[in-house]
Amino acid sequence: MHGYFALLALPGVKRFWAAGFLARFPNAMMGMAVTVLISGLYRQYSLAGKVSATMAIASAIGAPLIARLIDRHGQSRVGRPVLGMLTLSAALLTLFALLRLPQWTLIVAGALTGGLGLQFGTLVRTRWNGLLNDYARIHRAFSLESVADDICFVIAPSVAAALGTSVAPASAMFVAVALLLVGGFLFLAQRDTEPTPSPRQPGMGAHPAATALASAPVAVAFIAVGVIFGANSIAMVAMCEALGAKW
Repeated sequence: MHGYFALLALPGVKRFWAAGFLARFPNAMMGMAVTVLISGLYRQYSLAGKVSATMAIASAIGAPLIARLIDRHGQSRVGRPVLGMLTLSAALLTLFALLRLPQWTLIVAGALTGGLGLQFGTLVRTRWNGLLNDYARIHRAFSLESVADDICFVIAPSVAAALGTSVAPASAMFVAVALLLVGGFLFLAQRDTEPTPSPRQPGMGAHPAATALASAPVAVAFIAVGVIFGANSIAMVAMCEALGAKW
């Protein structure tokens, strides 16, 4: 453990790592939070699945585009307005559900929420890359990040389910939005560890078609993983409700 403690002792690391952990926690909450929100208010798991699927597809489209802007213009410059719009869209999704508005409004709000999603785990890893200059320490830092991701995806859905079924259907979304807002702005406010933007130079990088072809097998594998995660969050809640113990 000494190696991990040594990494966290580096100047500025504890602050951006803690804020990044807080900001990525809502990403792991959101899927379950949407499920308990919509199933609790509309009594329709099919609608919950549609909104969750829309969010996932929109995220797959929007995340690379936002990441490219961040690479070229900086995390805080791009991240702050995106975070503001993301918080607003998630709040609108919650409000539309509370008002029992037509289904299409939830799907539109879900698409905006997914498409504006900031991948804080990736932003944290980019800061590690900028701070560390040798492979061994970068490898150790990324191992630490994997543990942080796993902790979030084990605990956050349980927290969302407990809030959404024991307190109120919308409570999990309220908590997720609050954590996202606080953690996100605390993270993006730390300019001393922010990586330097790298504007694209003419002719830099591989041809888009070649890049897409090379990444296709990985994309197929992750689509399969996404199907498992997406279906599981809906199916488990529906099964538990059928057994009379939705919590």
